Amino acid sequence: MIMYDESIATLKEISVKYPHTQTETVQLNQSVGRILAEDIVAAENNPPFDNSAMDGFAVNVAALESENDQKVDWIPVQTLISAGDSNISVNKVFSAIQIMTGAPIPDAYFDSVVRVEDVELRKDVSGNELIRLKAKPKIGDNIRRIGEDTKIGEILFTKGMRISNEHLLSLATQGISLLKVKKAISVGILSTGKEIVPHDTKELRPGQIRNSTGVYLEAAISGPSFKVRNCGIIQDDPGLYVQELKKIFDDDCDILISTGAVSMGVHDFVRPVLESLGAEIHFHKCAIRPGKPVLFASINYRGKIRFIFGVPGNPVSTAVGLKFFVKPFLDFLLLGSTEKPIRASLSSDTKKPEGLKCFFKAKVDFQQAETRVEALQGQASFMVSPLIRSNAWVVFPEAGSIVKKGTQVEVYTL
Repeated sequence: MIMYDESIATLKEISVKYPHTQTETVQLNQSVGRILAEDIVAAENNPPFDNSAMDGFAVNVAALESENDQKVDWIPVQTLISAGDSNISVNKVFSAIQIMTGAPIPDAYFDSVVRVEDVELRKDVSGNELIRLKAKPKIGDNIRRIGEDTKIGEILFTKGMRISNEHLLSLATQGISLLKVKKAISVGILSTGKEIVPHDTKELRPGQIRNSTGVYLEAAISGPSFKVRNCGIIQDDPGLYVQELKKIFDDDCDILISTGAVSMGVHDFVRPVLESLGAEIHFHKCAIRPGKPVLFASINYRGKIRFIFGVPGNPVSTAVGLKFFVKPFLDFLLLGSTEKPIRASLSSDTKKPEGLKCFFKAKVDFQQAETRVEALQGQASFMVSPLIRSNAWVVFPEAGSIVKKGTQVEVYTL
């Protein structure tokens, strides 16, 4: 049995030894949640040209100052420029140009934009428009300069970043329609146990329980960077396990998560079966509660390294196995790092078993001046109803049999 920190170090070490290097190309609108496989460098300036940040009037500040010395109040407006206009011809004379938001600045001569609300408008006897300024403009006012947001050659995104919805704004602005990303990891889920029946079974016979963990794992892992296949249920039969494992890996699955049959009972066959197939057991049993019998192994199957997690079948043990073993390994493969805990103050004294790192169902309150967390009643690994009230896991260290109220503890949100 190893300590939890050792198990995490092992998962990270294996992810480095067998890195997930396969890539694929995806459409921009399918890229959210994917992990970039290469840096993205700006090929264009943004904005691509000087343009107006406001509806208003473009002017030359020096010309205004010169004319002001001559006591000229009203400025003639020579033309109107709208967003999307091109091939614009203007005269570089004392005048203003009416300009709309996003419209190109027609010439560097016009070095300031006065907001429409900062001018008075009138027409002369010939119907020509004139403006009078309410405030003195400065050079550069209300002008978006070329490359002010992004310059050619600038690294916008680095390899290993996860694409978010907001990132699409920059990518689309650059005209990028395809992205090279890490290939989605294929995960298979296999439930074991002769007592297990599908979760949608209407009536249970004596001794049967519905399979809650299969559908849970399938939903909890599913995401843009994963292809998840629920491979159903097999009874406690080593031969069936071997047969199903080979079928799953023949389907080019990268990781298998199997529930049940990893403890010390008569029907706990996962470890000996894996060893008989030549798998390397990296650890089996970890000093934690719940989920102590957790197993992690790798196997060279048809020339490719595949990974196997064996987690206990009790539903909360499965949830802990996913959150604190499987997901960190997936993070290491895709990102090179994993989730960091937040800190919170424990709201009441809590008992725990000596020598085991504990992952307890918890309720964390972020509304107080100090973040507080409560370990809920009902910590047995079969008890799922406390998860209805939970929004977090509170983590207690191995040492001690009681954690005192006010202790700063690690918390992971669900």
